[in-house]
Amino acid sequence: MTSSSLGDKDQGLLELEQQMTLAKEIEARIQDLRSQLNKARKEYREVQHRISSLRASSAPVRRLPWDILVTVFEYHPEDQKCRNSTLLRVCKMWHEIAMNTSSLWNYITLKLDRVETISLVWKYANACLERSRARPLHIWIDGRTFGPPIYGVSDFGEDLVQKLFSKIPISRYVTDPDARGIWSDDSPSYDARIYEYGLLLALGVLRGDENQFVERWKSLRLDTNPALDHQAAFRLLDGLSNYACNLDTLDCRSENKDYWVYIKLWDILAIDTVRNLTFDFMVEGHQDSYGYMNHVENLVILGRGSPLSVMVNAGFESLQSLELAEDLRSGTESINMPNLKFLSIQTGVTLKGLILPRLTHLYIRTPSAFPACTLTSVTDFRYVWGKISLLTELKEACKMMPSLERFHVLRALRYPYVDVAASLEENRGELGTLAVCLEDPTRSQWPVALEFNWQ
Repeated sequence: MTSSSLGDKDQGLLELEQQMTLAKEIEARIQDLRSQLNKARKEYREVQHRISSLRASSAPVRRLPWDILVTVFEYHPEDQKCRNSTLLRVCKMWHEIAMNTSSLWNYITLKLDRVETISLVWKYANACLERSRARPLHIWIDGRTFGPPIYGVSDFGEDLVQKLFSKIPISRYVTDPDARGIWSDDSPSYDARIYEYGLLLALGVLRGDENQFVERWKSLRLDTNPALDHQAAFRLLDGLSNYACNLDTLDCRSENKDYWVYIKLWDILAIDTVRNLTFDFMVEGHQDSYGYMNHVENLVILGRGSPLSVMVNAGFESLQSLELAEDLRSGTESINMPNLKFLSIQTGVTLKGLILPRLTHLYIRTPSAFPACTLTSVTDFRYVWGKISLLTELKEACKMMPSLERFHVLRALRYPYVDVAASLEENRGELGTLAVCLEDPTRSQWPVALEFNWQ
């Protein structure tokens, strides 16, 4: 190998070392720049977070007074549990407002699904009871999907009770004798016992220590499983008379279409304080049951089978509002409702069986002929347009209700909206000073209000 070749090799090795050293220096600078970039990015995020906080703190909603924010929170469309859990996570200020506003916590839903999951409602329910402070309590016991345990049991003996007690934690407010007493009655229905057991646990939350929460209990909505024996729910209601309970509102629904169980409504002691009553069950009549409804002011009967027809002697002296899902049976004795002001019925047939000297608002939900009667005090009439010409119906309504001031027309779905509007326009000038409001079931309320000049 020549000396020149050796010199070239040494020169190449020297340059390689130099380039490797340079690469390390460049890599070190890159690492330093990356470190600076990461540091700058972190500082940038901190600045952006601070900017966001300052912008949020200066937003109009953050400058609203607490009382206005509370009003907004109360009218939130979601259910209470969803609403409150959202408000608590928005910001520190909203969390503080939500935690210290008792009116956000006094509507409590006890969702009963399966017996094993009942204990999951205790934590939230107890939190609501404490945070609602002295507010009246409005309870919704939702048992529409409530059913037996998922594990199999086939008898009502001691083994069953022990199995239930080992899997289902009992509320600290429910005594062992109360819980076990359900299994010692004569009911042959396992479903009914399971159901009543769940309702007892729900009630146990409200009893608290020495009925501390029951005293604030003002309204109850009870949705029962239509597949189960809902007599259990009424045994629970009947048992409320043993506590310091003063229910003002009761809404009980089972959606049971068979009506094989009749409820002795007049025999439930706890109903004596109820002013607002809604139910969909069948009512058992009794020849000696007089005046047991005289305290009710607002009544909604959702069930079919004309339960009002067997309540002729129930007494309705205080009743001011009545909604019926079905007409009275033919031949029903006349029912006097001396203070009723609002009435919603299926057809006009029911008007023949009611004495309504002070009725002011009438709503007939299906197209039907007007009955041969006069309602001198009615000022507002809501009606579904049928096959008869609209002008004819307007005139008939005015004859039937001489004090009529407002006529709300709700079109039937088979009649186009434009046809109703056109009929109103054609008849302009045919009627007197009568405010006519055209409504549509698919679009809430149409902004149409026409005044007619009677000739």
